[in-house]
This record gives sequence, C-alpha cells and structure tokens, in this order.
Amino acid sequence: MNLKLKKVLSVFMILSMIIAAGCQAVDGLNLNQVIKNMTKVKSAEGTYEFEFKLALNEEEIAEQVELEGEDAEELLSQLRNFSQIKLAVDHYKVQDETHASMKGTLTFGEHNAIGFDLRMTDKLMVIKLDGAKQPFSIDLTGERQRLLTNHYYETELGFSYEELYADEEYYIDEELYGDAEAEYAAYGEEMIAAIQQISELVTDYSIGHLPNIERLKVEHTTEMIRGEQVALFNLQGELKGMELWNWAKKLVNALANDREGLEKLFNEIFTIVSEHEDSFANLDLSMISQGFYTGNYEYTAAGPYAYVEEDYEELDFENEDIIDEFISMENEEAGTDSDESIEPEMTPEEIQAQVVEELINALQELKRSMNELEQEDGDTLKQVLNDSLSIKFNYGIDMSLDVRKQGFSIDYRVDPALKEEQELYGFDGFTITTNSQMWNVNGEVKALEPVTTLSTVSIESLPYLQGYEVIRLFEEDALISNILRNQLHFTEQTYWSFVDEESDYGMYLTNNKLAMIPAREIIEEFGGKVSYDKVKNSIVLYDDATNTTIEIQTGSRDVIVNGVEAQWAAPVQARNGVTFVPARDMANALGADISWSNSGYLEITREP
Repeated sequence: MNLKLKKVLSVFMILSMIIAAGCQAVDGLNLNQVIKNMTKVKSAEGTYEFEFKLALNEEEIAEQVELEGEDAEELLSQLRNFSQIKLAVDHYKVQDETHASMKGTLTFGEHNAIGFDLRMTDKLMVIKLDGAKQPFSIDLTGERQRLLTNHYYETELGFSYEELYADEEYYIDEELYGDAEAEYAAYGEEMIAAIQQISELVTDYSIGHLPNIERLKVEHTTEMIRGEQVALFNLQGELKGMELWNWAKKLVNALANDREGLEKLFNEIFTIVSEHEDSFANLDLSMISQGFYTGNYEYTAAGPYAYVEEDYEELDFENEDIIDEFISMENEEAGTDSDESIEPEMTPEEIQAQVVEELINALQELKRSMNELEQEDGDTLKQVLNDSLSIKFNYGIDMSLDVRKQGFSIDYRVDPALKEEQELYGFDGFTITTNSQMWNVNGEVKALEPVTTLSTVSIESLPYLQGYEVIRLFEEDALISNILRNQLHFTEQTYWSFVDEESDYGMYLTNNKLAMIPAREIIEEFGGKVSYDKVKNSIVLYDDATNTTIEIQTGSRDVIVNGVEAQWAAPVQARNGVTFVPARDMANALGADISWSNSGYLEITREP
C-alpha cells in the first residue's frame, strides 16, 4: 500500500473510531448503558450547534492568485464566507421516527445568516427559508419525483420512464417474487426488533474492548437545561496528537487478538437471525439488492445462475472464439462455470466461521499496516498527528443515564514542514465544534405539522429549472440570492458548439468565416422559447432570462430586438429545416460573451 495513502486512511480510521465509540466504565458511570440509552431515544426536544472554521492563510492565497493574474480580494471575500459555516438549531422536536420539526439559522462567515423552519411527517417535508418568496416541499413518498420523471421522459424522449422499463428484459417479476414493499411492511417491526438486539450485542462487545484514554474524568455537576436544574455526571475527555494513534492501536490489537470473543459475538448474532428467519427470508434481500434482472439471469436461493451459451445465440459475432471468451468472462465474474453445476449453499455454521475468519484477517492486516507505517514513515506520521491535534468531548449525563448535553471539538493545525512538502498552500488548519442540549427525552413530544399552499415550490422540480429561474424564487435583495448569484454563480449559462457539416444541427462557417449556429438550440439551452408569427412571416425568439424578444426572417439580415431594428453580419439561413443565425450577433442580443477554444469549440457564456 502506498505510504501516503496509508497516512490518509489511518487518520480517517482513527477519527471515525473516536467519534463512533465510547469508553469503559469510569468512576461508577456505566457508559455501556449510556450508549444503549442513546440508541433507544425515540422522542426528544433540544438545541444543536455545529461550526466549521478553516484557518485561511490569506497571504499565501493572495500570492498564488496574483501570480495567475486574478483578483485576490474577490476570491478572498468568497473564501472568508465559506471558510466559516455555522448551523444553529434553536429548537428541534422529534415526535417519533417520521415526525419532526426544527427552527434555526445557517450562517456563512461572521454575519451572513439564513433562517430556516423545517417540518416533516412520513409523507412530506416543508422548509421555509429567509428571503424565499414561498416555502419549499419534498414529497417523501416519491410520487412527485415519479411524475416529474415521467413528464421529462414524455416531453424530451417521447415515451414515459415507466414504458422504458416495461420491456420484458428490465422488470422484476412480481408474480414470482411478490411485492417487496408489502413484505417489508409486514415483517418490519420484527426486523427492527432483531436489528436492535444485534446493535446492543455489538455495543456491548465494543465497549468491552475500547481502551480508556489517559485524560478522562467524571465530575458531578448541576446545570440549567431549558429552565430546569438537572443533576449530571459530567464526562470529560481529551486526546492529543499521537495519543490518538496509540489509542487506536490498542483497540485494533484487542479486537484482533480476541477470536473467542468474536466467535461468541457472531454466534449470538446468527442465533438472533435464526430466530427471525422468516422475517429475513421473506424480505428476499438478494432480489432487492439486484433490483432488475435481464433474460440472461435466473435467480435461485444460491443467487443468479451463470450466463449460458444459449443466451448469446442472437449476438452477431463472426468469430466463435469471441463468443466463448465472452461467456467465459461472464462466468468467471459470476463465480462459476457454465459446464459445472452451482456449488451448494454454505451452512450457517460455515458462513459464521468464514465471517469471523475474514474479520480476523482484516484486523491482522490493519495491525501490520499500522506497524509498517510506524517503521517506514514514523516521522511523517508524527507530522500528521502533531501536538496541535486536539480532540475533546464533554457529555452531561443525567441520573437515568440519558445524555442531556454534548460538546465535541476537533482542533488541528498542519505541521509547517508537512505543509511545504505536500504543497498545502492557502490554509493552516481547521476547527470543528458541536454543542447540544436535550430535554423531554422519550416524553410526549408534538412536532409542528408541515403546511403547504398553492405557491409551495417542489424541491424535486428544481433540477428541471434554469439557474435564473431558481434565483427568481427568492427576494432580489435576500442574502441567499447574493450567495447563489454572486458567489456561487448559479445563473451562469454556457452554450458550446463546433463545426460539424454532417449534422443538421452542427455549426458551420460562411464563406466569410462567420460562425452560424442553430437559433432554436441556443434559445432553448438558455431557457427561452421559439414561435412563428404568421402575420409577419417571422420567427420569434424569446429569451425568458433577460425578457428579450428577437424577431428574424429567413434570408434576411434585418432583425428586431426588443422593438429596435438592427442588421446582423449575415442573413438568417435555413438548412435542412433548421434555422441558423450569426453566432456573434446572437450572443450580443442575448447579453452573452463569445469565445473560441484552442480545440476549435465555440463557447457562448453569460450570467443573466
């Protein structure tokens, strides 16, 4: 494994462990039960904050940008906003697994805050944003997305999405496999209970092997939460630099050396699965994971049969060797041979033994990789996990062992030598912090209901809109409009073409080397419409983004742009039923810039 890749993987692996895991019992506080209680929270109210800060090195950025001849201050202004992002949920209500509401702000930079109000049920989510002219909604049933997809296929391709997959080679045989969704609903509660049992087993096992960090303590405190004095266990911990690496090594070693414990864990997991065999079997997970099947597959309990030679009788190959090689490749990928029978299914005991063996091997390989990294590139490892790295956490746990307050932070600065070696110019480090409070845990919580109006905008429809159409959904002076338009350049549009004499729609050059492009293509690309005026015998091009109307006539250079007469450099031409216009004149009329690339492409761009 490449050492640089190992550095990255190791750091992320360690961070994932510390975030996802807990510790063993400390000062009489049963953290095993605390983590179990966290997984059992069904309803609650609370507050939540998340903040990310990137430590920019503005001098380095300005130097690099100025060397490239660009405006450093404009870029720095944008980076300052997006290098500091804060999400603050002032009050959230979780009623159950599908009903919730929250209100808060999303802040970019120090002062650019966008307020939001989100409410959801099992069928609908509605979001109100500061500066938006109307609320946004998401249909959680998927019906809205299905209708939009069908409409797009019908208008753009001439047939519906459903018709496309009605072909016999691309469907799931419901008569053979039944309705997977109905089966999932029927066995859902039993499955959830089984998964909960498995989750608790894994939690118990993990807690038993997690090494305590050196700086870990518990204090007894009383704090105010939502106007109520609450007695808390205050659990505090910190890891710095290489302590994180050493902690992870202890964990990996403990897991890799515990074959007996892993075997016991998986034996208990398989027992639970066996007890709920009907639930797992009736879900037909193998069929669901495959999704669609084609005529080349037949499904059994052991999986899909290999491709057989008869499946390729209709392929028009001249060389039979190619057919044999192709079939051999497919059979090899399927893990079998067309001349051999399918291997029998493994017994549960064999599967269990194989899973444990593979996990042990993976952990042993991880041990070897970590040791190898220390020996071969220990100095770099110490540079990556330098003393500036600090991971702190603070949990406030009540007498019922429910977490009521949480604080977590990561602070990191890049080692100067490593920064220079890896050319990590422009930033010096980062900070991530989260804080939250929770009350009414597993109590009676009533989330606010989402409300829609006739003007509610479907979020599913946004991908089908032009950027300028999305901007119109917000007030012109709203912060979000400024971010979308001026910082993210959301309204930017690009049309490109190249000379292609063989295509009816391809750009071509006149004798005077003027580029001619298809009028309808660029107008519709930019979100406009084309119509025909029978009275004037003219073609009307309407650009919705700029509210510009262009009237042209085939064979004429005379045009009318927003009621003003003008002449273009070349006459409008009709070729094979397609109307072509001079590219530069068209770009000017649409308020766009035109340029040629070194590879011969013509590009027309604008930000309406």
